[in-house]
Amino acid sequence: MTGPEQAAGRGLTDTARRVPYMDGLRAYAIFAVIVLHSASPMMYRFNTVALDWWWAANIFDSAARSSVPLFFMLSGALLLSPSRDEPMGIFFGRRMRRVLLPFVVWSLVYILWKAVNIPDAYQWPGALKKLLFKPAYFHLWFVYILMGIYLLTPALRVMVRRLQDRKALLDIVILVLLAFSAYVVASGGMKYLGYAGYIGYYLLGYRLASMDGGKSTIIWPVLVSACFMVIAFGTYFLTALDGGRLNLFFYDFMSPVVVLMSISTFLVFKQLRFDRASQGFLGVVRPFSLMSFGLYLSHVLIMDIIGLLGVDASFLHPMAGIPLTAAITAVAAFAAILLLKKIPYLGSVVD
Repeated sequence: MTGPEQAAGRGLTDTARRVPYMDGLRAYAIFAVIVLHSASPMMYRFNTVALDWWWAANIFDSAARSSVPLFFMLSGALLLSPSRDEPMGIFFGRRMRRVLLPFVVWSLVYILWKAVNIPDAYQWPGALKKLLFKPAYFHLWFVYILMGIYLLTPALRVMVRRLQDRKALLDIVILVLLAFSAYVVASGGMKYLGYAGYIGYYLLGYRLASMDGGKSTIIWPVLVSACFMVIAFGTYFLTALDGGRLNLFFYDFMSPVVVLMSISTFLVFKQLRFDRASQGFLGVVRPFSLMSFGLYLSHVLIMDIIGLLGVDASFLHPMAGIPLTAAITAVAAFAAILLLKKIPYLGSVVD
């Protein structure tokens, strides 16, 4: 969620304008989000489940930490590109149609879902009014931040164009935004100030996408692996030192380790030769990529439903239960979006 606007990518639906590695990266990011949400409930049960079960959740959750930053980076890579030269009216009209309308529709679905499952959870006029300030379900926070960044996009486009020949200044801006947000998070400051880091990710995506590809190198997958190890073991040791109280410092999307992991993952995919991949492989990746926003919006509902049927991280040992739950959720959400898209009028606003 990018997530949103198919990871900002529905503007590249024409084959001639596709960026193959971004399709792959977007598909990876949305599946990683689903894995993260499959694992996270067990993450919060440190000392209440067997340690090997908790470690399984920690492994999958740590591996998926770059997922949300990658969505913001993909949005910036595509929407800040100099080739995307469009009047502000057209830009905001497209965002309204491709992001805001599906968000409102799915927010109403989640309000209904909670109203059915939690009696007296909502007073309807109040519930609708709260949508202006508070997401209807936990994962929808992403859209609020993205819409805020969209409002800033015309100004950000001007800035990156003026800094095209002074890339070092742009790098400094990105570094300051990310470092400032990391400091705010670490110091327990106002979380809204920490949201500036997502603008940093947005700019970072543009910066990485505009760089020359260069030669393939082993450094980026090595860094991804190293960051994963630091996040997983760092979280365990900090939690143990805190007497079993879960410490999520390394998990935070503004954590320097997550920033480095996100950069490295982006560059891993950029150096992969998706243009040489088989048509069968691309035939799976591209539809999954194009429906990533719908999958982001819908997957938690699907996860709740299959959870009622007993399918969650604990229906097998979590090392198997988490990836199977994520795979079942992804396939079911994909099928649901395909069916909903066939419904007149509704189909155009579900993803």
